[in-house]
Amino acid sequence: MGMRAAAAAPVPVKSAWRRVSPFFEPVVWPTGSLADWLLVSLVILSSPCRAIWNNLYDVKIGCILTLSRLENGMTKKLAKKPANASKSAAYHHGDLKRELVAAGRRVLEESGVDGLSLRGVAREAGVSQAAPYHHFADKDGLLAAIAAEGFAELSAEMARRSAGSENPGAHMGGLGAGYIVFAFQNPELFRLMHGPRFVAAEKYDDLLVIAAESFTMLRDGVAACLDGASETEIDAVCTAAWSLVHGASMLIVDKRIDAGTTVEEIAAFANDLTSRVPIGPRL
Repeated sequence: MGMRAAAAAPVPVKSAWRRVSPFFEPVVWPTGSLADWLLVSLVILSSPCRAIWNNLYDVKIGCILTLSRLENGMTKKLAKKPANASKSAAYHHGDLKRELVAAGRRVLEESGVDGLSLRGVAREAGVSQAAPYHHFADKDGLLAAIAAEGFAELSAEMARRSAGSENPGAHMGGLGAGYIVFAFQNPELFRLMHGPRFVAAEKYDDLLVIAAESFTMLRDGVAACLDGASETEIDAVCTAAWSLVHGASMLIVDKRIDAGTTVEEIAAFANDLTSRVPIGPRL
C-alpha cells in the first residue's frame, strides 16, 4: 500500500481522474468507536477484499497515467510549429494574391476557362476555399488579374524580341515574333486575354490599360515604318499587321497549322511571315 501511494503521488492530474468517475474517489473512513474502525480495517485487509481494493487502486492509477500522457501529448502537439507556418505567414503578408494568380494560371492551362473555379484554384494553391475571396470578388476578378499579368508578359516578350533591331522593318518583325511566340507558349492564357469576357468590362480599367500597351507598341512600330503617313493610313496598316500576327497566333493555338514544335521554330515562322508585309525595309 505504501509503495503504491508513493508511486501515485508525483502524478499532477488529480482533477483529470476525478472526471473519469466518482467511483474512484478516495475512501472515506467511517467515524465511530475504535472497535468499529478495527472491524472495517480487518475486512479491507482480508484476502478477498484486499484483492478487490488492489484492483481498484490499479485501475485508478492506470487512468491517471493515461490521462497524464494524453494531456502531455496534446500540449506538445499544440506547441509544435506547423510545417507550413512560414508559408502561411507569407500569405498574410501579401503573397497570397500572387500565389493565387500563379495557381490560377496552372489550372487555366490544364483545364481552360470553363474548368477553372475559385475552389479549384484554392486547392491548387494549398489554401482554404475561402482564401481567394480576400482578394477577388468572384471568378472574373481572378481571371482579370491573370489576363493583366498575361498582357504584361506579352509586351515584355515583344519588347525583348524587337530590341536592338537595325531598322523599322526588323523591329516590326521582332514585335510580330514576340506576339506569336507568346501565344504558342501560353495558349489558354492567350485565349482568355483576347476572348470576349473583358471586352466591355469597364470595372477592369487597369486590365484595359495594360492590354493597350502591346497595341501601342505595334502602332508605334508601324508609324516608324511609314514616315510621313497620315493617322488614318497608320491605323489601317496597324490593323492589317495586327490581324496578320493575331490570326497566325490563333491558327497555331487551335492547331490549325503546323508552324513548328519549339520556340525557335515558331520564331522563325513568325519572322518569315512578317517579312512578307511590305511596310518597311528589313536590311
